[in-house]
Parts: sequence; structure tokens; C-alpha cells
Amino acid sequence: MAEEQAINLTREQLYNEIWEISVAGVAKKYNADYNELLKLCKEVDIPIPPSGYWIKLKFGKLVEQIPLQEYPIIEVTLPTNNKPKRIRTTAPKSVEERSPLIQEDEPKEQLAIEVENNQQESQSPYRTVSGEYNTYNRENLYKEVWERPVVKVAEQYGVSDVAIHKICKALNIPTPPLGYWAKVRAGAKIKQTPS
Repeated sequence: MAEEQAINLTREQLYNEIWEISVAGVAKKYNADYNELLKLCKEVDIPIPPSGYWIKLKFGKLVEQIPLQEYPIIEVTLPTNNKPKRIRTTAPKSVEERSPLIQEDEPKEQLAIEVENNQQESQSPYRTVSGEYNTYNRENLYKEVWERPVVKVAEQYGVSDVAIHKICKALNIPTPPLGYWAKVRAGAKIKQTPS
């Protein structure tokens, strides 16, 4: 891969381009690192448009361009953007491609339970904090979230309560509404949302 050549501009040229197309526009035009370009402007005393400048300009409002002051440096070298571009990778399509699941005959501490969907049997793994995968049985998880608070269920599986809520949503499992457990503790009889 060929190395990019450094781009040299006079301070005045850089100043004019920044006020014509913005710092981000200049960074994109010359494939320069945006943050490094901002640092360079600060170092060589090149004023940049203030916040809201481009919006005001777009709507025809009166804007003031900050003048370029005298400075001993005449020419500047733009910082190159040598960061590799992000490449998206697709997630594996099947469960087998992700990682081996915990087998059912392992101890209950492993918390491996099959997921059963209404139409078909499928396994849906979810990663725990330790990096292992749990799989969930829809009926068992439904019973668990209605027997005790989701926070306690989450501790059992080694995940967060947010993860349990997401899993319940993905498996179409209704969860107790806000205030449910306070009402139960107060002795109220509340109907459970059917699965």
C-alpha cells in the first residue's frame, strides 16, 4: 500500500478553506484526521467557526468571520489520516457457528435450558458476563420472572436485569409491570399476564 504524501498549505489557504467548507469538510477533502486538524489550528492560531455558525449561515442570519491574525509560521502540514477504516463483519447465522452450547446433562449451575418457541424449537444463546452462553426455556423463564423479581432471576443466570428483559422481549414473555413486587409485598392479589 502506497504511503500518502503530506499536504502542505499556507496558513491563509487553510484558514480560507475552513471558513468556506468547515474543519470537517477540510479533513474529509484532504483525508486528514479531524482531531489532529483541530489541534493544528489551535497551535498555529487559525480561528475556526464557532458553534452555530453554519446553521446561522444556512438560514441567512448575520454571521461574523473571525479574522486571521499575524503568526510567524506561514506554511502548515496537514495531519494525515492513517487510521484503518472500519470493516463490518456479519454475525454468524446459525447457533452452531457461534459457539458450542452448554449441554443439558451438565449441572444446573451451568444454567443451560433449551428455548422453545411457539412455532418451532430453536435455541437462542445469550452471552453471560463470563463470556459463556446461556440458553433459555421459554416456559421456565416465564415462571421464574413471575415468581421473583427480574433482578434476582438475572443473578441466577449471571447476566444483568436488562439482559433478562431483552431476552423476555425476544421470546415474547410478558414481565411484571413496574410496582408489581411492591403490591405483592403489600398483600395485593394481582393477576399474572398469561404467556
